[in-house]
Order: sequence, then structure tokens, then C-alpha cells
Amino acid sequence: MIKKQDEQENFLSEEEREQEAYRAQIRKSRKKKTWITLSIAVLFVAFVVFFNLLSNGSSGGLFGGKLAVIDISGEITDQTETYNQEWMVGQIEDLTEQSSNRALVLRINTPGGGVDQTEEIYRALTEYKEKTGRPVYVYGSGQLCSGGYYIAAAADEIYVDQNCWVGSIGVIMNTVYDVSELLDKLGIKATVIASGPNKAMGSAVLPLTAEQKDILQGLIEDSYGRFVSAVADGRGMKTETVRRLADGRIYTAEQSLSNGLIDGVMTEDEFLDHILSLEGLSETDVKYYELPDSYKLSTGLFEAESGEKEDEAASEAATSEEAFYASLLREIEEQNEEGLSISYLSPVRK
Repeated sequence: MIKKQDEQENFLSEEEREQEAYRAQIRKSRKKKTWITLSIAVLFVAFVVFFNLLSNGSSGGLFGGKLAVIDISGEITDQTETYNQEWMVGQIEDLTEQSSNRALVLRINTPGGGVDQTEEIYRALTEYKEKTGRPVYVYGSGQLCSGGYYIAAAADEIYVDQNCWVGSIGVIMNTVYDVSELLDKLGIKATVIASGPNKAMGSAVLPLTAEQKDILQGLIEDSYGRFVSAVADGRGMKTETVRRLADGRIYTAEQSLSNGLIDGVMTEDEFLDHILSLEGLSETDVKYYELPDSYKLSTGLFEAESGEKEDEAASEAATSEEAFYASLLREIEEQNEEGLSISYLSPVRK
């Protein structure tokens, strides 16, 4: 009886060992499947991240990074059919944060523009260089004048097409009309009520006093001083040298090269080849940024209406001397409503 019980206990122990071995095999199989599943998941996530990085241009240096090319075309103001200030500043700020970006190229064709807009772009470029340590290059075609050259002064190197105009370094105020004598001739009296003798300066119905001319000239000189300093810093020139060159004149490409305002004269293809040959940029991909249509100012309707008004005014002016004066007054009044403004803008256009 005791022997039979021992045999039964041995039998049960053997059965338990087989069950434990089976369970261990199952655990091992499950563990292997878990590792395979995790490996596949990791590879999938890595693929998705890699694809997204390549898609949004922030690959952090994969394949040499990106060389950004942005155009500044037309007058530099808040918004035109070819330029938008908000978009331009936004692009420079975005590139500052993109680790894949290696350098910034600006292709500029402009007579210049507003003081505030020009200096905002200049500051954005200097901050881009300071924060990233990356270079900025400029290529000028057509006109690299006034505010356009102010912006270019932030660049490490400046090149232009052989037909490009360069310079017009200076500041200008819109024309101040004085029609007080004309009003007297027409028998029209105008009264301006203001809080002080200089509050209404620039009004078309009041002549400028000597003091007011000095005040306005002071505003011009303040902006002019910043312009000269930007060029002196950017081109490594003495302030006196820049002031000698900065009398408002426009230089040809060769003249600007001999005066140290640019680094070379070449075609755009030659310029791009030169940039891509520089250290750290030979393996970069060129990425062009274009102004979206949603940021462009549509002027078709305005131009049509403006043309109709000009035709009507011309017709009225042809009928009598009084109508001519009335048309002139309307034109002056329209400009006078905008007030006085100063700009880095070349009056000479291509």
C-alpha cells in the first residue's frame, strides 16, 4: 500500500514537471513575440518621424541641410502685389528656428521703401545671424537702392548683376506743398486750428517756417545716421567714407564695386554656384520661398477706378482755368491727407 502511494506521488511530480516546462515554453514564445512587436513599432515610428522631417524641411542637417532663397521685389512697404512685410519677417524668424537651415540668400530688386519696414527687416537679419551663426548673402538685380541696400548691408557678401543700380543711400520726405498763394489768388481762405505753432506743419495751406524746416530736417538726419552706421558696420568702412558715398546718388555695378559697396559683379547662376562652393554649403539643397497669393495686394479694381477719376479730372481741367486749379487742389489734398512721411526710397526708378 505504501509502495503504490509512492509511485502515485512520483507520477504526479513528473506530470507537474511537464506542465511547468510547457508553461515556460509558452512564456518564452510570448516574450519573443513581444520583442518582435516592439521592434516593428519602433521602426515604424522612426520611419514616420524621418519622413515628416524630410517633408517639412527640418531634418536637422540630413543631406547637408537647406539653403533658403527669398525674394524682395518692389517697394518695401506693408503690402503690395509683390511684397508683404508680415510674410517676410515671418520667414526670417522661422528660418532662425530651423535646424536644417544652413544659410539665407536674398534676391533683391527694389528702389527701397519705408523706414520702419526697412529697419525691421534689417534687425530680423542681424538677429538671424547672431542667434544661428549662419551667413546671409544678397544678390541684386535691377535695383539695389536705398532701403534695399540698407537691408543688404546686413549680408556677409553682396553681389549684383552687371546692369543693377546700387546705392541711393539716404533719406527722403514726400513733397511738402504750399498752396497758400494759390488760395489767395482764388479768393479762398483756409484756417487751421492746432494746439501749438508746429502741430500743423506740413499742411498744404500753411507755408513752412524756418523752425519747422529744421525740425523736419532733424528727423531726416536721425534716420540717415542709422543708415550710414548700418553700411559702415556691414561693409567694414569708416563712417566718413560712407557719408562721402551716401549723398543719395545711384552707382552702376562697376562703380559700386570700386567703391566697396558690393563684393562682385556676376550673373545669378554664377552667384549661386559661388555660394554652393563655400565651406559648409556644398552639400545643401536649395529651397526657394515664394510669396503666397493670399499675401499679395490685389490692385486691379483700384487701378481701374483711379484711371477713371484721372480721365474725369483731365476732362474738367481742359474746360477752364478754374477747373484746372480745382483738379490740382484735389490732387494735393489727396496727398496731404496721408501726412508727411520719410522713407529710404529712390526717386529714380528703372
